Amino acid sequence: MTGRRGRKSGPLALPEAALLGQLREARELIAKKDFQAAWKSVLGALAVRPFHCEGYLLLAEIAKEAGDTEQARRCAERARQCAPDWKPAKQFLKGLAGTPYARAFLTQLAPNAGLLAAAEAYGLTHDEIASALAGESEPHSPLHEVATAT
Repeated sequence: MTGRRGRKSGPLALPEAALLGQLREARELIAKKDFQAAWKSVLGALAVRPFHCEGYLLLAEIAKEAGDTEQARRCAERARQCAPDWKPAKQFLKGLAGTPYARAFLTQLAPNAGLLAAAEAYGLTHDEIASALAGESEPHSPLHEVATAT
């Protein structure tokens, strides 16, 4: 089959430069749950393309899959630094909100630590607290009463 310009259609041959830092191998390793090898593969890609936002985000995904949410956050932040308006990095960071990282972050902030402790004293679960802090709580929830009392 020929294209509009008389050229045969089919897979486009990419120039060598476009293949530098590709992440296909890392994705295949992730699918096999070989996170250590996938991590090394992404690091190799980043060695040739140090501002590879997708590479940093893939490292974040690997770290999250391996259970290291703090490392996942650092890698996703690096991806966001490379491209501040890149939606996948923003969404990934938002997705960490329900992880132990989110609770650790909140308790490290002095004003939030007291509020979080008071909310827990009222028997709210971590999910309820996260929802309330995200602005999803009902106006008359116990967390609202705690927040307005302080």
